[in-house]
Amino acid sequence: MDSSRKEKLRLETAEAYKAVGEFVVQFEHLSYAMKNKIRHIIGMSKAIDVLLEPYTFRQTIDVLKKLISLRTETWKKDHPDIELYKLLMKDLNKLNNDRNTTIHSMWYIGWSGDKTETTSEFYGHKFNGSIKNSSTKEIRYLTEKCKNLHSVFWTLWSVDDPRIKRDFMFADIYSRSENGFWSRKNIK
Repeated sequence: MDSSRKEKLRLETAEAYKAVGEFVVQFEHLSYAMKNKIRHIIGMSKAIDVLLEPYTFRQTIDVLKKLISLRTETWKKDHPDIELYKLLMKDLNKLNNDRNTTIHSMWYIGWSGDKTETTSEFYGHKFNGSIKNSSTKEIRYLTEKCKNLHSVFWTLWSVDDPRIKRDFMFADIYSRSENGFWSRKNIK
């Protein structure tokens, strides 16, 4: 293998590892934001921190879903936020499944031979034998999903904060695209 190709593969391998690492960090930022949202809904208390600390992402989603259900149970069925909250929970569950596949697979990143053209695409397998193909591009996409959902959680403080004078609804603040990305609307 010539030195320029070897260097190209080395850089691609480093980028793949960097992408996985950034995804892990951004996922944890999202998890933290979700727990903060629960803390805010329930009331700022150190006791809440003790309860939430050991929760997995899935358990955190379940608690958040129940709290949102309690908060919205008196709303009219056609309230626009109800559907958005359901979509938000769906997006969180999908991201969690993608994260579990990413984190709990044994990846073959950077494995190359004389005929290898790229290491930015790789495969991994789980202990049960299932195989998953992935790429640096796909991992970066998941990272962008984390960042996007994280910004939704931090912005949605206005929905629950009684100090906000205007009654912002989730639907006033965000819209969701078909591919599951949330966009902030211009608020007047």
